Amino acid sequence: MKGNKNINNKVLAQRKGTIAFLTINGRSPQIIIGKKAKNILKLNTITDATKSDSIMGKVVNKGVVIGKVKLILRKTDLKNLKNKIVVTPMTSIKFIPHLKPVKGIITDEGGIACHAAIISRELNIPCIVGTKNATKILKNGNIVKMDAIRGIIKIIKAN
Repeated sequence: MKGNKNINNKVLAQRKGTIAFLTINGRSPQIIIGKKAKNILKLNTITDATKSDSIMGKVVNKGVVIGKVKLILRKTDLKNLKNKIVVTPMTSIKFIPHLKPVKGIITDEGGIACHAAIISRELNIPCIVGTKNATKILKNGNIVKMDAIRGIIKIIKAN
C-alpha cells in the first residue's frame, strides 16, 4: 500500500483468502497468506467457550461426583433437584431449602466466601464457584463429572 505499488493479480487472489498481519517484538508487520496464515490464526485464536467440554473454577468444598445437570436460572427452576448437579449464576437464601438432596453445586460467580461456598460447606456438598461460563456451556440433562478437588467440570454426555 506504500508508494502506489502495483500488486500482481496472483498475490491479490491469495490475499482474498486467508491473510494475517504478524508483528513480532515490535518489528514491522509481516503479511502472511494462504495455509501458513490459516495455521497461525488457528494456533492463536481463542475458540468459542460454549463449545468446550470442560469448565474450570474454584473449589470451595471438596468431592468428586457424577450426575445430571439442572440449570437454575429462575426461582421456578428450584424443583426436582434430587441427585442433580445444580448449575446457576449464583445462589441466594431462597435456594437453601432445595439444596439438601443435590449432588453438587456449580456457579458462574463467587469466591471462597460467597453464599454457595458457605452453604455447600454447611451441607457438605461438593461445590465449584467462579466458572464464569458454566450456565452457558452446560445444558439441562447433561451428564457431568464434577471434580471438586481439581476444580474441573467435564461433560461426559451432552444432550
